[in-house]
Amino acid sequence: MKELIKPLGGQSFLLGMGLAAAAYFLGPTLKEMMKPAAVKGTQGIMALGERTRQMMSESKEKMSDMMADKSGAAAGSMTESLYEKLLQEIKEEREQSNRMVEEIRSTLGSLKDEIANMKNGGASPQI
Repeated sequence: MKELIKPLGGQSFLLGMGLAAAAYFLGPTLKEMMKPAAVKGTQGIMALGERTRQMMSESKEKMSDMMADKSGAAAGSMTESLYEKLLQEIKEEREQSNRMVEEIRSTLGSLKDEIANMKNGGASPQI
């Protein structure tokens, strides 16, 4: 009988009960503190997906327009103006992609700061 009771006694049992009580009382508070950060992160990801989808559709449309222009030109080689136009489009898309990456970095940095602030006992951020 002592072998059955022994695992329930001692400091480990009290520690477990203390942790369970702390989780019970602090869980809802932590959940409410983390909710705004999770919502912002989700909104940011959704906005990024929408911008990416929009950028891809614009690129497809531009390529279709360029190919339509090319079909009127002599077949077999790309004309100089079409080449320059395509090169310019690629540069613009690269710049736009770089801006989007920087925006993502900024958003992730602010989310990281908010989470660190919450971990350090800071006030809950307002939406």
